[in-house]
Amino acid sequence: MINTRDYKARTELVERNNGKVEGVWEIALDAGYSESKIFSPNMYGCFPSFAKRIPEEVEFTTKTPANAIQYRDEDGNLWAVGELAYNKLERGDTSDSEAALFGRERYISPSWKVMTDAGLALGMLKNNHGGPDSNDRFFIQTGLPERYLSDSDELIGSLAGAHRFSLKIGGRPWQNFSFGISKDDIAVMSQPKGTLFSVCIDRNGKMHPEAHMYLTSSGLVFDPGFGTLDVFPVINGAVGRGETFSDLGMKRVMQETAKLIKERYGEDLSVIQLQKDLESGKIRHVDLRRFKSEEYPFADLLETATKMVCDEAIERLATSISLADYNYMIVTGGTGAAWYPYIQEKFKDFTTIKLIKGNQNDNLPFLYANCRGYYLYRYNKLARDAK
Repeated sequence: MINTRDYKARTELVERNNGKVEGVWEIALDAGYSESKIFSPNMYGCFPSFAKRIPEEVEFTTKTPANAIQYRDEDGNLWAVGELAYNKLERGDTSDSEAALFGRERYISPSWKVMTDAGLALGMLKNNHGGPDSNDRFFIQTGLPERYLSDSDELIGSLAGAHRFSLKIGGRPWQNFSFGISKDDIAVMSQPKGTLFSVCIDRNGKMHPEAHMYLTSSGLVFDPGFGTLDVFPVINGAVGRGETFSDLGMKRVMQETAKLIKERYGEDLSVIQLQKDLESGKIRHVDLRRFKSEEYPFADLLETATKMVCDEAIERLATSISLADYNYMIVTGGTGAAWYPYIQEKFKDFTTIKLIKGNQNDNLPFLYANCRGYYLYRYNKLARDAK
């Protein structure tokens, strides 16, 4: 039986030396629909891509959780970010539209600014591996699915300009941020290129022994995320025209799980509300007529939905792309980690395609593969330009 906690978007902030180019503080930002991932010279981390307006600062009666993130804009409006935002969500609350959170138009949403501001700020915090110098310019490297690269101008526009806000992380005091980012210092790349760079470059910045094979033969990047499944060919190091399926990914898994919960238990849950219940693996039903409450486990339903959507994704892959033309397939993304056992089983007799894990060059979870690739790509380019 699967563990529902493995599906829950989490918060982690890890200090680590990722390399820095003189005069530049690079931040790689992968603002996914489920989790926002960050890489900077002194850290990597992630937090759930969810923000909610709150009427007042959250005060805790016990020790403040380290994953509690609060945001205050320059007008004094308060927001809960990440796990704290999910914890403030009440059952039946419909104020947060799934379209605004998971659609391509989310760049105009106020919560988008809160989430991306928070991500950039986390990448700027000083720690034991240093922090930005006063004369450093900030450079943001991010990415989009190949089919959505036409949204690049909107994405850049949402990140550029003046940023003034305050952030409170766990029990730390509020910290003020005021910085500007030029449009010229924001770059958008194809997500599969991020994955390709990640599997080609090891922890020490050296090329992986098999990198030559990845760059000179034909392969596939299989990247199931929260909102979409992106499948792209990589031929001689160049990303070709791929497929983006907006109905396959973890969001679809959650939708199918919610349907199964409705059929079995009669509870009607949204994708957003279901995120809260992944921690316990149980849904709570309150019957006011009988004045009775019960909890129901749903791990088996989540497992059924996971396998069903994964099988559909592999079938879609096989019918849209000629698998006979490829030598390897890189499986990446947080959803890719959940699907990997099923993919291995499905491809066990497919001897002409080698399966490659998106995190093979680091001890990081699958979900960081694209963001790590963004960082390494830009880091190498900035280092070359500095010579």
